[in-house]
Amino acid sequence: MLSATLTAAVVVGLLGYATSARADVACSLNQEYCFEKEATPNPVMVGETLTFTITGFCTPSVGRTTCASQSLDGMTDTLPAGLEFVSASATGFSGPYPIFGNPPPPTCSESAGTVTCAPSVYLVDTQAGIDVPFVATIEVIPTQCGTFTNTADRDGISPGPVSETFTVVGCAPTLPTTKEECKKGGWKEFGYPNQGTCVSDVNRRNRQ
Repeated sequence: MLSATLTAAVVVGLLGYATSARADVACSLNQEYCFEKEATPNPVMVGETLTFTITGFCTPSVGRTTCASQSLDGMTDTLPAGLEFVSASATGFSGPYPIFGNPPPPTCSESAGTVTCAPSVYLVDTQAGIDVPFVATIEVIPTQCGTFTNTADRDGISPGPVSETFTVVGCAPTLPTTKEECKKGGWKEFGYPNQGTCVSDVNRRNRQ
């Protein structure tokens, strides 16, 4: 009976997903199964550690005591350019339990900028007192400034892909290198002989 209940719950979770109002959370149509992504700190300084936390969790709908989701292929996260991979790890439900048997603990690997953590399994059973989310933690170091979007997915299994936008700050400004660039950027030449140096009016006054 317990296995049948869980099977029904998983089927409901596979019916599709709808992205919630928050850009970093995706949930199933009945809001029972969710996948969340967070980037901390945000904004982050270039050269500092940035951590992505991806969490799969569920809340039994009215009349249910269990909800569960399993992806043997796991979760994939393709890192945008400008991020140097450091490490990845994950935790999740590893059994035993009737519907899942005895899934192993998840492991993570990285190849060509794509992080995979598998399997991804999460389970809530209020009667048995079980509440085990799937949590993947990825650490990277930003090497360039800008605003980026990072997306994690469970290979088409509901809930769908979830994205987080983050900003990298702290890069030194790039100075113009030609007279034309100086003029376009509102810069003026400063009198270092034969160097063609471009500085702002403030710097020019400070150097006089």
